[in-house]
Amino acid sequence: DWERYRRLFWDVGVSAAIPVSSLSWLGQGLQPSYPSAINVRGNWQARAIQAGAARNPLRGLLRIPDFVYVVSIVLSFLAVLFMFDAVSGEKEDGTLRLMLSNPVPRHTVLLGKWIGGSVVLLVPFLLAAAGALLYARLAGVLLPEDLGRVGLVIVVACLYIAVFLNMALFVSTLTHRASTALLACLLIWVLFILVIPNLAPVTARILEPTPPLETVQAEKRAVDQEMDLKIRRLTLTSGELAYGQRIKDETEKLERERDRRKNQWDQYYKDSLARQADLAQTLGRISPSACWTFAALSLTRTGPADHLELKNARDAFSADLEHLRTRLRANVKPHQESVGWSVVKEEDIPVLRIRHVPTATAVAEALDDILVLVILSVLFFMMAFMRFLRYDVR
Repeated sequence: DWERYRRLFWDVGVSAAIPVSSLSWLGQGLQPSYPSAINVRGNWQARAIQAGAARNPLRGLLRIPDFVYVVSIVLSFLAVLFMFDAVSGEKEDGTLRLMLSNPVPRHTVLLGKWIGGSVVLLVPFLLAAAGALLYARLAGVLLPEDLGRVGLVIVVACLYIAVFLNMALFVSTLTHRASTALLACLLIWVLFILVIPNLAPVTARILEPTPPLETVQAEKRAVDQEMDLKIRRLTLTSGELAYGQRIKDETEKLERERDRRKNQWDQYYKDSLARQADLAQTLGRISPSACWTFAALSLTRTGPADHLELKNARDAFSADLEHLRTRLRANVKPHQESVGWSVVKEEDIPVLRIRHVPTATAVAEALDDILVLVILSVLFFMMAFMRFLRYDVR
């Protein structure tokens, strides 16, 4: 009943569960760092309930490969292995010179090699993806309203694979030995997959530093001490009683000033983190791997945009709690807030409302990364085409 629920609030608390994205099985993204719920007890302090104790501890040590990870690492590597010797390898074998001795245009040969490599890699990938989606649909994991997002993720995955196919083809037209082409392709693959995505946050931290959290907390404590000192001096300088109306008005004014200055420090810290994160994403987009990851996680609702929505929902949840506490303070003394539940209705209890990013907004956020993948794919293919027209087959 409602009376028992009120008592539970002071003992156990009210927990607001954080839902998991319905497409997190495609890409976990930032969700492993989410708490399982936010709990609020009678002391009005919101705390995150971590779900790590209920999970396999090895999950934090051994990452479970999801769809985004497999495409990013495995399929990009397979694309390099399928295409690195398309030109240089056939030149070593002598088959390329024999082929071009016939009246066959060079662009037709290059296009045939590109189509052959793409079909050999993409057709098994699409068949495997179709089988996995069929199983997910029969198992009830894939919801009908998510089919559009899943289709877009697969299209972006094919585009990402095409980038590495075209890159390997271009490198193959630059070299005359398959071993040299393989070494160059592996070097570029390591740069794209491992070096640039991991170096981008470090570079952003250097170029766009943020103040240490301890410094911000120290500044907020200094504001508290300054305002407390001013409040204590009010009665000494004004000569009025501490409970006089003028003293109360001045105290409220100083408290509002305290809150404003502390909020300024909080906002400054958040803005600094946001600028650093934006710079890290911009630098990471030099790598097609980062572009694929950002685009896929935006479409699966597990990326930075949905993480920001969770923070906004948490802030709104805390604001609703503070509003409820203000109502209790207006009716009873602060140390008797449990009695004030007589004025609170069940529908007044705050609810954590997390607004998922709409599909149109997610697609708009992923467009920049998709555009980079398109540019890289076309650029590598055009350079391979121009290089092959002047390739020495002797």
